[in-house]
This record gives sequence, structure tokens and C-alpha cells, in this order.
Amino acid sequence: ACRPISGAKSYTIYRASSKNGTYKKLKTVKSPFYTDKSPNVGNNYYKIKPSNRSMTSAKKVFNKLVTPTVHARTTKSGCVKLTWDKIGGAKKYGIYEVVYDENGKPDLESIRAIDTKLFVKHINALLEGEEVDLPTYDFNHSCKTYGNRITKLDKDTVIVIEGIHAMNSLLTEGIDDAMKFKIYISPFTPISIDHHNRVSTTDARMLRRIVRDYKFRNSEAQRTIDMWPDVRRSEDVNIFPYNSEADVFFNSNCIYELAVLKKYAEPLLKRIRRTEPEYAEARRMLNFLKYFDSIYDDSMIPNNSIMREFIGGSVLLK
Repeated sequence: ACRPISGAKSYTIYRASSKNGTYKKLKTVKSPFYTDKSPNVGNNYYKIKPSNRSMTSAKKVFNKLVTPTVHARTTKSGCVKLTWDKIGGAKKYGIYEVVYDENGKPDLESIRAIDTKLFVKHINALLEGEEVDLPTYDFNHSCKTYGNRITKLDKDTVIVIEGIHAMNSLLTEGIDDAMKFKIYISPFTPISIDHHNRVSTTDARMLRRIVRDYKFRNSEAQRTIDMWPDVRRSEDVNIFPYNSEADVFFNSNCIYELAVLKKYAEPLLKRIRRTEPEYAEARRMLNFLKYFDSIYDDSMIPNNSIMREFIGGSVLLK
């Protein structure tokens, strides 16, 4: 609701998920009252445009996700029946499945954790030139949110699908194969330390991840090393069995990358204390890095190099 504006014949309401974000038109009404029946979970920002005045400043409203108490039982046919307590005012309920791994932990990297039906529906709609409300994932509430990415493609726009499941046909089942071109990208290291010891592609990839996780995700090297076995297991299940599906293999290794990453990775690895479980692996990586000199001047690295994805300064990433 807003105060009536003298002379205004109508009011147009706009909403965004951030104060300086893109405001989407909701509705034009004649009276200074409006009820948003499908607000985003979390912050909602509203602006009102009276017919005879400029747009108002943004008004922030927080919408808390309400979850009902859920009851589950297995039927005689082996199905799971869910019931829950009704929530006043709710017109529909979203049901989400949590996928667990063999250790009983949520497996967020399983393809079963992706709504593949919705994904295919949206990709096909984009290819047909339709406008699509692409959802984003709200990590705080573990659900999809809408209204933030209203997308429509130009005629010659290419859709890039990147991720560990990109080669898995289950992800794009229902999309015409003639519309797909699959590229498998990995840093295949071409150098060796000596005649008997090659530079492991796995070590090069872990160094990339240590530097990137700290710079962009505020995650220490100790946590990256701790999670690395899970990353490798996920690759064995979700990536390597499908790389033969690729139309092209692209080697993303830069011959100079270990010299670039060294100055970032070394101080992070040295922070890991002797009493920590990750200490032995940190020492192994530090001993490995002794074979390389550092490139200290990052201005020598092109701003479109893939190294910029890990150290920052890329013209390709915002």
C-alpha cells in the first residue's frame, strides 16, 4: 500500500531481488493497494510508478520461507507417501528430494540433484525463441527462486552449458542432438620433472582449485585438500565415464601455470599446521613446488588466459 497521489489514475508496481537489480513489472492497478501473491524467498524490493509522477524509491520487504511439518511412510507397493500440515494462505507446495551418497551425506553433485525435466524444458523454450524465467538456487533455503533471470535469446545466440554433467546424455535428454556440440576441457600437463617423474594432471588441477577457492570462495587450502577425495570420487562417477561423448578434447593447460600459481599456493599450504590431517599432503605439494620458479609479475599474464579464472583479472568473467 502507498499513500494516494493526487491526480494519479493508476499505479504500476515493479519488483526486484536486489536494490539495484532489474525491476520486473508486476501489475498496474487503479487503487493504491496491491498484494504480491508470489514474492521471492528472501529480499524483495518494490518501486511504484504513479501515472502522473516519477517512480518511488525502493522499498525492501523480506519474505521468509515457511516449511510445514512433513510426515512420510512407505506403502505396501514400496512407494513413499508424504503428508504435511497445511499452511494458511499457501496455494501450492514445492517438493524437493535430497540425494544422499554411500556415507549418508547429501550428494549435491549427483545428477539426480538436478531438475533435469525443467532444465530440458527451459533449454528447448530458449531455442524456440521464447522468454524464460530461469530459476536460481537459494543456498540459504535450499530451493529454487524465480524472477531474477528473465531470459530470451537472439536468433544467433549460442547456449553454453558448463558443469560436471555436461557430457551426460541424461542432462540434455529431449534436446535434439543436432543442436549439441560437446567439448571436454581438461589441463593435460605436457611437462615432466625428470625422465622418470611426470607432472601429475591431478596435482595441477588441485593447485588451481586451492588458489581459486581461497581467492573467490574464502576457503582455506586445508578445506580444499580435505574435500579433494570427494571431488575425485565425483569425477570418477560423473565425469570420466562420459568424456568419450565429447566431439572435441581441449587441453586447457598453460605451460607457465605452475610458475604463476606457486606464489599464491605456497603461503596457503604453509598455513596448515603439523597437527592437522591435511599437513602431509600440504608438505608433499610444497616439496613439489620447489621444482618451479615463480612468475611474480601478473601483468605478463594475458587478461583472456584461463589462468585469470583462478588468479583474477579476466576479461571473460565478471
